[in-house]
Amino acid sequence: MRKLLLLLALSMLTPDSPIVDVPLGGDLVDRGKWHLQVQGEGVEVAPDRHGNARGACHFGSSSYLELKPARQIDHVQEFTLSAWIQPQQHREHNSVISKVTPSRDFNLQLNVEGRLVAHINSGVYEFAYSERRLPLQRWSHVAATFQNRTWKLYIQGQLDSTHPVQQVPLWQGQYLTIGNLYPGSSEGFLGNLDDVRMYARAFNAREILELSRQ
Repeated sequence: MRKLLLLLALSMLTPDSPIVDVPLGGDLVDRGKWHLQVQGEGVEVAPDRHGNARGACHFGSSSYLELKPARQIDHVQEFTLSAWIQPQQHREHNSVISKVTPSRDFNLQLNVEGRLVAHINSGVYEFAYSERRLPLQRWSHVAATFQNRTWKLYIQGQLDSTHPVQQVPLWQGQYLTIGNLYPGSSEGFLGNLDDVRMYARAFNAREILELSRQ
């Protein structure tokens, strides 16, 4: 019954309604479809890309924002992840947004080379890596879409790479987390994040470009 209600709710979304929308502008609230509860630790206000002193949030190794109940976003057939990021240090597992444990429904992060990485683990890890590297100390827009067992990665509104995979999310992850893999993990994002969103459909290239211009 719960799954049916979730599917009915998703069917009522307008095409451009985010199911997760956390502006990170000082007030840590979710303005998405279900207004999920947001709680976290170690997150500080930071200047955003427009110069607003309290317009973004700074994260560290163990910082996180957890959105509850995570199950609210389960069972989408396709999705788009979008965020503005300003990394201050490259390392493995600079997590931007994740839904994990026990399976990994999705994870979007930067690696030690500064590449954007998306992955699923429904039994086996499958990774999608960007060709471009993200610069340090600069704001960049990143996005990832998942549709028909295919990741598409975008940087600054432009398609970077396409990656077919074999798995789909199992939608078993207990934790929906911004700025870390999950609460208590040490895979936090080292830098600033802003305007983190998730949509219940895969945006096309034109729509991703529009997101990067906002």
